[in-house]
Amino acid sequence: MHQPKIPKNYDKLLKKYEGLGGRPNQEQDQFGYKLFTETHIFYNSDEILKYSRELPKDFPTEEAEEYVDHQKQNEYDLGYITNFSQILVFGVDGSNCSFCMDFSENKEMPRVIYWDDGELTWRVIANSLEDFFSLFNWA
Repeated sequence: MHQPKIPKNYDKLLKKYEGLGGRPNQEQDQFGYKLFTETHIFYNSDEILKYSRELPKDFPTEEAEEYVDHQKQNEYDLGYITNFSQILVFGVDGSNCSFCMDFSENKEMPRVIYWDDGELTWRVIANSLEDFFSLFNWA
């Protein structure tokens, strides 16, 4: 399986929001579920590739056993991910929780997933990068 490519619109979005802090508009994701986070750092292309290679070390397979009994909260709850071959991390929040582009459903337009350390689960929070950035107020 080949490494996903960073979408062309990411650079444009990065330039628009770089250096700004994002706070959730309504403390919920695109699907109406609670989202307690804020944006902190967005990565450039080189950093995306570097940090994406490190994701398997941050979420080792042997840890997955601890999450086997995890009850999914809804259809957007992905549980504990161990296969990061179709995932690129593009930023983190203030608690160092990852925002990632997930290409596993669509190779051209990734959905955005987030490691929710409050719930200890990966979850889909937006259908696209544009939808992700529109979840926040920027200042």
